[in-house]
Amino acid sequence: MVPIRIQINDKQMLQSQKAADFILFTRIVKLIKNKMHLTEEGLLQIINLRASINLGLSNLKNSKFPNYKPVARPVNNTTKIPDPNWIAGFVTAEGCFFLSLFKSNRTKIGYAIQLMFKLTKNKRDKELLELVAKFMNCGAV
Repeated sequence: MVPIRIQINDKQMLQSQKAADFILFTRIVKLIKNKMHLTEEGLLQIINLRASINLGLSNLKNSKFPNYKPVARPVNNTTKIPDPNWIAGFVTAEGCFFLSLFKSNRTKIGYAIQLMFKLTKNKRDKELLELVAKFMNCGAV
């Protein structure tokens, strides 16, 4: 088995609500590293942490662990975009470029082209997307 090493550069820290998921995930890793997953109490702690990551537990997992209690998610209130390099990394993970060709009565050839750059995030990150649009001085959320 290869040991897992989790390290993140504080200067490029996650700005989205994924940061809360990462913090909770690292807490689970610490519990496993300390062999707490081998105890009933530790397993319940892991289930409670997992219930707060992403969209929570699926219905299947809920039925196996009916007494779980999600923990409070850490709050991540990003107020500014750190730098253009952060934007580049964010776009690499969350963005796409696409071209839409559609019929149009407004052009001589009967078609129009729309070029788009799109970032998609969960609604929990609406404020972050608004910061990106402001930073880039374009777009709508």
